[in-house]
Amino acid sequence: MEVVVNTTGDNLSLNVRLDFPASARFVGLSGPSGAGKSTLLRCLAGLSRAAKVNGQWDALRIARVRTGLVFQDSLLFPHLSVGQNLLLAADFAKQQTHHFDEVVLGCKCHHLMTRMPETLSGGEAQRVAIARAILNSPAILLLDEPVSALDDSLKHEVLKYLATLSRGGLKILMVSHDLRELALYTDYMAWMDAGTMVHQGPSDNVLAELTSQLPGFEQRFSVFTGKLEAHLEEQNCYAIRCEGQLIYGRFPVIDGNEAMLTIDARDISVDREAANASSIVNGLESIIEGISDSQDGQLMLTLKTGQTQIFALISQLSQERLHFKVGETVTARFKLR
Repeated sequence: MEVVVNTTGDNLSLNVRLDFPASARFVGLSGPSGAGKSTLLRCLAGLSRAAKVNGQWDALRIARVRTGLVFQDSLLFPHLSVGQNLLLAADFAKQQTHHFDEVVLGCKCHHLMTRMPETLSGGEAQRVAIARAILNSPAILLLDEPVSALDDSLKHEVLKYLATLSRGGLKILMVSHDLRELALYTDYMAWMDAGTMVHQGPSDNVLAELTSQLPGFEQRFSVFTGKLEAHLEEQNCYAIRCEGQLIYGRFPVIDGNEAMLTIDARDISVDREAANASSIVNGLESIIEGISDSQDGQLMLTLKTGQTQIFALISQLSQERLHFKVGETVTARFKLR
């Protein structure tokens, strides 16, 4: 994928080069508000006459290929029911590449078919808009904060479905402010600021670059990846072997035998007890690699277990009591979730 976009508007100029391997299927795009992410999607969709767009994604020439775009606002036809909105999109598709019922189920719209758009919640309208764009059979799907109004459970269900479509050949570029979403579902990622591309590459590499640059501690999170060991149905959770140690999660992202979950830094605690000496079931033996300066009475511990980096936000009072030191072996804990 090598695409160059140039445009100049009243408030923002874009000079963007997207450069990913042809194998990229699900690409995430993030950056601060006003960076030009939505403008870039409009340019790629051919909605800006002033934009110059050159390049291709794999064998698809961006300026000529059929593109689907889902805005933050659903923009459903208000005089048509949900079912009629979806059938219209399917009718306009040059060639139907996705089965109608599978798309409706994948986007969790099956119970909404007779509803009118004005009766839908924000999350329901977003799901219908995604389904409509897919049924129009685009070669490239552009998504602008497509699941921002969904609760966590539905959000993951829809994103899992989109990831499945991308593995089946649909190319997806998704804008999201939630880096956790991009860490879990995209294989490549780009970060924009002020109309230019600052970082791009494999998602884990870009996230590692961003970690030290994001303002404040509240946005930090850890990504745990490992082999799916078991589904513990009675306990309603999954066992995952991460860096040779077992952890448990209720809603990991599962792809074959691999599983992944993210945990916010504020949800990880650190102590010197054995990993299994607590009612908190997840305990990973780790080494402290860094201790930040205090900000607003809080410090960030950077830990490492194998190749996995872990961030733990603790209070200054805890550090004064426990005197953690770089190089020390500790246990990082987080609750089942």
